[in-house]
Amino acid sequence: MSLKRKSSIFKTVKFRIALLYALLFAISSIALFLAVYYFLYVGMMKNVDEKLMVISRQLEDYYLKGERYEESDLVSAANREVPDKIVSAVRNSVKNLNILRYEEITNGNFTGYEFIGISDGIIYEIRIDAQGKIIEIEKHQKYDAAVLEKGFITESHFEGEKKIYFLLVSKNGEILAKSDLRHWPGIPSEKNIVSDARKSGSFRTMNVSGLHGKTRVCDRLIYDGNILEIGIRLSGEEKILKTFSSIFLSVFIASLVISSATGWLVARKSMAGVNRISEAAISIGKGDFSSRVSSGKEGEEIENLVTAFNEMISKTELLIRELQEVTDNIAHDLRTPLTRIRGTIETTVNSSPDIDDYLEMSGDVVEECDRLIGMINTMLEITRAESGMLDFSKDIVDMNEVARAAFDLFTPMAEMKNIEFKLNISPQHVTVLGDINHLQRVVANLLDNAIKYTPEKGRIIMSVSSDGSCAGIIVSDTGCGISETDLKNIFDRFFRCDTSRSEPGNGLGLSLAQSIVKAHGGAIAVESKVGAGSSFKVSLPVQAS
Repeated sequence: MSLKRKSSIFKTVKFRIALLYALLFAISSIALFLAVYYFLYVGMMKNVDEKLMVISRQLEDYYLKGERYEESDLVSAANREVPDKIVSAVRNSVKNLNILRYEEITNGNFTGYEFIGISDGIIYEIRIDAQGKIIEIEKHQKYDAAVLEKGFITESHFEGEKKIYFLLVSKNGEILAKSDLRHWPGIPSEKNIVSDARKSGSFRTMNVSGLHGKTRVCDRLIYDGNILEIGIRLSGEEKILKTFSSIFLSVFIASLVISSATGWLVARKSMAGVNRISEAAISIGKGDFSSRVSSGKEGEEIENLVTAFNEMISKTELLIRELQEVTDNIAHDLRTPLTRIRGTIETTVNSSPDIDDYLEMSGDVVEECDRLIGMINTMLEITRAESGMLDFSKDIVDMNEVARAAFDLFTPMAEMKNIEFKLNISPQHVTVLGDINHLQRVVANLLDNAIKYTPEKGRIIMSVSSDGSCAGIIVSDTGCGISETDLKNIFDRFFRCDTSRSEPGNGLGLSLAQSIVKAHGGAIAVESKVGAGSSFKVSLPVQAS
């Protein structure tokens, strides 16, 4: 199946990454906007509430004394404990005095307290120092609502009649005094105020009919039980919030476009390596196994993917090349036995055979078929071993015992050719992790070749050794040796040296031995000289027994 490029950009990983990047940016930006908007709104409402409290205290003072105080001259003592001796001195200064409020004051060099109280309908303003000495007592007539209304008018002119309004409302909802309400059509002439308004102030935000925007209202319970209501329009604050929202929206849209483009570019750069791999895969799908993916700078993950892909293609190319070679070799090596079988049958059939001839022909055919089956099984076993599909058991194998068993098995063959056969085993246990049957087959192939190509009165030595990390079995002989030209090809399938073509075999023994050794994590090497013999060494990782 060949790879196909998708025509829709919306299905690409780049688009999805860029979209995710934009969504994350949008969500985080909106969350940031809401947080900043909330704290900005709360901060502005706090400033408005503080302003309303200051105005309400000024008006209350005007209601009490007929004049307003300057906030900068007084320091609130609401959170401080006034000494008992100070309170007692104030109460003793005026008979039946009901203290309405007090302030700690600092005015020039004077530091003390100012108490305001009422007794027999007269307002008293008493100043006392920190030592409890009465400094001054001022009397004020209790002012009516008309006096307070003058203060309303003064404050509304000062703040702006369209911006602020004032009401003095009795407990039953009757309006006792008010500012000019011409610009406040939504404020009724009579109303009921929330009964739980606290002395410290109760604040609410409302919409006034006939006016655009919201109004912040302070309800303050004053000393005589009436409620002072002050409302101030939030036009300035709303304008700030609207400006902030507009600026944020503009910046947000611009940033979203930039972040989306940035996300696309980042995703495109990150996916460049994947695109190169896709192009190489398409080329390989068309049969060009020489294609490789070039390295880039997308990051370690992409580089690892590129490396793994190139290694995979290299192994695939090697396997295909080997498959072609094996196919050619099989075609060549199968031709000979099949030709012999065909020749045997034709010769027998064309020579007026009797039953003995047919029996002899059948025996020859069976022998050739067994040779073919053995060769095919060996090739399959080599292929499974090289591809990692061969089922190996994982047992602790004593290589001394493997060598000793092989020595006992091949000693009679060596004696038949009058070959000196010696075994040198390690005095210590040499153990490896692997399949004993396949390891025995490796040693058997090496010994079989050594005996086959060593002439009479020659010598074969098999040794077992270990250096602590690697176990080694060496099979040395004094046979015909291998030329340097042939030495690099002796582990190839079906390869046979010129000196070995007269001997029986199919050229698969050493290839099988090498594939088994590699499957066990080891290596096999050879040293040889023509006329002097050969030495094969198998190295395997040592396993602690």
